[in-house]
Amino acid sequence: MYNLANQSQQITQSLREIEDISEQTKLLALDASIEAARAGEHGKGFFVVVAGKIRKLASNSQTSTIDIQRVLQNIDFQVHEMAEKMESGLNEIHKGNATIIINADLFHVILNTMKKVEDEMALISNASQAVASYASHASETNTIFKSILESNHVSLERISVIANVAKDQDASTESLNQIMNELHR
Repeated sequence: MYNLANQSQQITQSLREIEDISEQTKLLALDASIEAARAGEHGKGFFVVVAGKIRKLASNSQTSTIDIQRVLQNIDFQVHEMAEKMESGLNEIHKGNATIIINADLFHVILNTMKKVEDEMALISNASQAVASYASHASETNTIFKSILESNHVSLERISVIANVAKDQDASTESLNQIMNELHR
């Protein structure tokens, strides 16, 4: 974007030079008209034709220069607008990256808590098995606790997968952030 802006400035400089040439061409047309007036009958026709062609050339150059300047102004406007949008997008990426990091940390907290719950459920299951030898209903309780333990273990695996995905997304976002920073320069 910055290279494009620099090239646009170089084109603008070239247009100024063309404008100068156009002004000099107008002066040349004026000089040719003056020479036509001084030349008398023999040279007058030649100088009138030359002066007319030079005048037309100057006019066409000036019109083209004005058209090119309009296009360049539009390009400059669009380049600045795109740069602002890229800056805004970069800020959004930073915000998204911060959110991902926070969510990854939360998933790790949930993962650790689920591991603790799983350990406690295992203790309860073991205690339940000990009690099972004393009561006939303990078998049902033990089955329920085993089911809860298995369900908790599945949930723990899923949260672990989510946490890993969040880490991967954080790494991808950081990579994208670096690319955007390089483009921004």
